[in-house]
Amino acid sequence: MGRIIAKTDVNSFGRDLDSKAVINTDKTAYQDYKTRRSIMRKEAEKAKQLASDVEQLKSDISEIKDLLQSIARG
Repeated sequence: MGRIIAKTDVNSFGRDLDSKAVINTDKTAYQDYKTRRSIMRKEAEKAKQLASDVEQLKSDISEIKDLLQSIARG
């Protein structure tokens, strides 16, 4: 990466002089973003696991119901 100069209108952004890319230079905001993203991923994984657990419980209850019906029939 080349040299970065700060833009005058927004101090948390700079421009790479070689590629002309706008770069966020606010490291605290970037760390906050990464933390929020990690939390959201963990919550999504937890929701996915809970949905899987519910489906497994439904399957188990259905199996128990079928066994009880077969016992009741004799």
